[in-house]
Amino acid sequence: MRLLFTLLLLFSVSCKKGDDDQDKSHNNNRVKPNHLPNMNTMAAAKPHTMSAMQSVPSNMGPAKKISVPAIDEKALMENTPLLSVPVKALVENTKSLGGEMWYGLYVMGKKMGWYTSVWELKTIAGKTYVVNNQKIHIELINLNGKKTSTISMEFVYQGFDKGLLVSQIISQNSPMETTTYTLKLTSSGDYVFTSKSALASAPDKPVIKTTRIKENPGTLSDSELATLYSVSQGPKSFAKSSAFKSRRFVHTHQMVSHEVLKILSSEKVAVSGVASTVHKALIISSIPRSRFNALLDATGKILEGQIGMFTIKREEKKTAMNIKAIDDLGFMAMIPSDIHDLTPDTKGLTLRMKGSYPKDINYFNTKRYRVAFDNSGFTLTLQKDTTDGLSLGAIPKEILPYTLPSPGVESDHAVIKEMAQKAVGAEKNPIGRVKALISFVSRTIEDKMFYDFDSAVNVAKFKKGDCTEHSLLFTALARALKIPARRVGGVGLVRIQNRRLFGYHMWVQVWLGRWIDVDPTWNQFPADVSHIMMGDVMDSQWIQSIGTLKIVSHKLQQ
Repeated sequence: MRLLFTLLLLFSVSCKKGDDDQDKSHNNNRVKPNHLPNMNTMAAAKPHTMSAMQSVPSNMGPAKKISVPAIDEKALMENTPLLSVPVKALVENTKSLGGEMWYGLYVMGKKMGWYTSVWELKTIAGKTYVVNNQKIHIELINLNGKKTSTISMEFVYQGFDKGLLVSQIISQNSPMETTTYTLKLTSSGDYVFTSKSALASAPDKPVIKTTRIKENPGTLSDSELATLYSVSQGPKSFAKSSAFKSRRFVHTHQMVSHEVLKILSSEKVAVSGVASTVHKALIISSIPRSRFNALLDATGKILEGQIGMFTIKREEKKTAMNIKAIDDLGFMAMIPSDIHDLTPDTKGLTLRMKGSYPKDINYFNTKRYRVAFDNSGFTLTLQKDTTDGLSLGAIPKEILPYTLPSPGVESDHAVIKEMAQKAVGAEKNPIGRVKALISFVSRTIEDKMFYDFDSAVNVAKFKKGDCTEHSLLFTALARALKIPARRVGGVGLVRIQNRRLFGYHMWVQVWLGRWIDVDPTWNQFPADVSHIMMGDVMDSQWIQSIGTLKIVSHKLQQ
């Protein structure tokens, strides 16, 4: 479900610089914010201090869960065949399956937005097309500031022949930036993808990038509507297959992702005195990797769903749109700790924890991170990177993609190239260049929450933001200099009202003969050991951890 991915894009948890920030050179006095989904999804916090802005809520527990049994998700994704529902059947059932639906969106039980979706038939030049329109609106209070964002989506499929995707238009609007992603079918049969991002203050000067997409982005036969149709055939049809794989084009990655909906169980329940079928289901996505637990009605539409701290509930339009953002979700998502002696020079940190921590994380920097799971929780062992033996040298083939431009990381843009050269000056040594970039980004970008940018060029122009903006710009600058870099996210240690808490944060890994973690937000090379990686732009499993993690004990190696 596209809603699953869109939620990952929009959630943010941010912190800002504290009033007691007196010593910027000693990085543990800096506090920066976060924003999840620029990274297509990670949130952020700035390290070790924050002023007393408001009391930290004590009710940090997770929402009631929709229980789902353990499943081999990799095998499920690989072994489920792609849907191939006849186009004619989908056109005939569009009205009955695709009626307008409204949902309330909640974080830890607190209303923070709404979502709506509708499938319709339209006649254009005498031909029938199947059109899906979706819209999602978010309002969040994060660390005393309000963040708003709206995403509108339109997907147009042929209602004839092969049911090809004709166009996909996604527009994201925030107070600072408007971004539009357009995918269109060409006469030659491939697709042209265009991203257009403009600052709200300079709408006439957008950053535009056009790319040809040769991969099939999906058809009506393997769309979300095809999934609804398959589920609507009822439990008797599940004997043949209770798992359904759809396909979609992920605009933030310029890649095709697959999604599998697995029916786990079905039962009859009374709704307004009428017996109705309800399905319990698991929905998993390949890009970014994520899972979603849901209750579905007989036609496959969501009644209620959950991914970590997020809950969506089907509601009447008036109820869904009634948002009263009061609770500060930034504080609610933080992880309390009693770690008071950690500094940027601390060599190691061992944490004994409970809760839902992501598995199979692509750490890349395997010397820094080790995790061991057992029946009662898990143990994280973190070691600060050493700089011994670092050298760029010849870059292996598998590392080269991290030197190239990617969506939002416009390392080939003139603005980024010029800024990169300005940042490093006459420095030629790759290690010196990385240090220079970290220092440059840290001092150039003004620490501001709620500045959500999807374009590194716009960050370079506006020069304001939180940890996602710092990390986005640094990654683009590093790649402009052909230094491999990628954004990662998780949590970092901050201080609020004399309390120590882990807040969601984004930083960067660079390759200098091996991967090491650095933080352009906190001006750290290498990043301190409080940085606990939980995912990257290809993996959003970490979102299931928010609101569930608890530190049982810790041990420092000074």
